[in-house]
Amino acid sequence: MKKLLLAFFVLVFLASDSNTLPNTATVPSQFGNISTRGFIQTGDNVMIGGFIIEGTEPKTVIVRAIGPELTQFGVINALADPTLELHDGSGALIASNDNWQTTQIGGIITGDQVSAIQNSGLAPSQASESAIIATLQPGNYTAIVRGKNNTTGAALVEVYNLNPGTPSTLSNISTRGFVQTGDNVLIGGFIIEGTEPKTVIVRAIGPELTQSGVTNALADPTLELHNGTTALIASNDNWQTTQIGGIITGDQVSAIQNSGLAPSQASECAIIATLQPGNYTAVVRGKNNTTGVALVEVDNVAGSTPFPAVDVQTIINHAVTRAAAISPNSVIAVTDREGDVLGVWVMRGGDATPPEIATAVSKAGTAAYLSSNQNAFTTRTAGFIIQQHFPPGVNNTAPGPLVGVGLSNLFISDINKFRGPGSVIVFNQEPGKSIVVYRPLLRRKPCSLPSASV
Repeated sequence: MKKLLLAFFVLVFLASDSNTLPNTATVPSQFGNISTRGFIQTGDNVMIGGFIIEGTEPKTVIVRAIGPELTQFGVINALADPTLELHDGSGALIASNDNWQTTQIGGIITGDQVSAIQNSGLAPSQASESAIIATLQPGNYTAIVRGKNNTTGAALVEVYNLNPGTPSTLSNISTRGFVQTGDNVLIGGFIIEGTEPKTVIVRAIGPELTQSGVTNALADPTLELHNGTTALIASNDNWQTTQIGGIITGDQVSAIQNSGLAPSQASECAIIATLQPGNYTAVVRGKNNTTGVALVEVDNVAGSTPFPAVDVQTIINHAVTRAAAISPNSVIAVTDREGDVLGVWVMRGGDATPPEIATAVSKAGTAAYLSSNQNAFTTRTAGFIIQQHFPPGVNNTAPGPLVGVGLSNLFISDINKFRGPGSVIVFNQEPGKSIVVYRPLLRRKPCSLPSASV
């Protein structure tokens, strides 16, 4: 999966100073905990939980296999003694545990983990349950829960993020298990942490598993999505037919197809949902009480988090204050990394000409295009590094690293695929009401400087 990390930049027409730009970026919400409850059988019908760590840095997680503790929640057939294995993307066994109070040394586990598990605040409540703390490189991982000595029963497989501050994130989460009836369906839980909404796709996969050698795949899964109060907020039976209701207000078939994650079989299920931070549960059943092996999956949907109007206004406020001191005839533009326009401000009042707006937008777009992970790269810097000598004007120095490249501030630049004069710009006539990234929505023509509060 690829995620777009949006950076927002202000560029002042005729002059700019990156040192004056405010730090308004927000940390995107991410998965903090993933868990699935299902009925553990034997052979291929054990519970298999998969997750992906995306990013460039290692992430520390705790993986748990819970059984007896479920009896506190009314589960009468809980697995008495679950065992746990952790495998990497190649399928190699990298860690295992049977009873969390006894660490099994081997693979990536090189020392006793009992104290670390206790200090995490996530130690299982029962000695027969299992836990592993692992610091994992970005990649694919699989946790397998079995019953010791081929015992069966309901169990929970969980992965918790122990260092949410790192740039790497838990992304795709999925669990395969045997779907029965009543309480022994497949129940996947996940937590969204952070302050911003997160768009996810939740899928229930059955027939597609036959391609992976599963002979008893669930022929026709159904899918429900519940929030932290257990209220049903979305449901689906066959992804090519959207079920309107709850948070689903329109047809989703095109969005599911465009996500690149559409199920391969018409009888499988999918829901796209933009969710506030909190706890959520996905429930997979067999239609008409059928049984079989199924997969419940939650994945990021590529896209962006809405950027509030107040934050765009704050960026413009800072830029206007600076421009008033150094370039009072400026046109200020705010764009996202796609080149769509979030805001334009004409310092002198009145209307700017289309070429003036296009040039300001193009400058902002070039800066956004060349920046990454909130590390600003201004067109002033670009102007330096394309010169014959670096720094410019100092002869007999080495050329800039991009000498000769036409990074120019012009909307005709080769790399600049942003707005040109012929495409300028449909603005919201009621500025500040709602700004969502990828949409040009804000226009203001001030007679005086904007206030610090919006």
